[in-house]
Amino acid sequence: MYYGPILIVGQVGFDIYTTTVIMNFSDLLTYLPLILIIKRLKRKVTCIILFGIATLIAGILIFIVAPTGCNTICTEIVIQLILIFIFRFCISMEYAIIGIYLNELLPTRARAMGGGIINVLGTTASTVSPIMMGALIRNKINPFILFAIMGIFGTCSYTFLKETYQQVIPDEIE
Repeated sequence: MYYGPILIVGQVGFDIYTTTVIMNFSDLLTYLPLILIIKRLKRKVTCIILFGIATLIAGILIFIVAPTGCNTICTEIVIQLILIFIFRFCISMEYAIIGIYLNELLPTRARAMGGGIINVLGTTASTVSPIMMGALIRNKINPFILFAIMGIFGTCSYTFLKETYQQVIPDEIE
């Protein structure tokens, strides 16, 4: 969900340079306020809300399609771009929070191994994303269907984790 939108920005209607600048700008807008408010955010609830919003937006984007005669700017393309901006904002914020959250979830002795596993999974996702997006686009399947499914799975998976906000980080595995 983090890497996918950058890979499909050319499908939205603007050129890839404009949409990439807009998406990366959403990342910048994410990190600046997050630095100031991260100490006050409940990790689990915030991640569920952010993933929920991103999932809802992905579901909406399944049904918003630019008309065939629109080559530059039309209402549908602008709406898509705004929604993708918000989608990317939520996913970027969740991506930043999850780094803190997972370090708080894992005990001291397992933190390095857990962080390494998460990095391997992230690298695998960034490697597989272009292949998946390309396959979906070649088969004329809206990639936001995959994002919506992943969002539902991700949102539900957070319900099994415990809240770590203002909790002592354990030193040992239970």
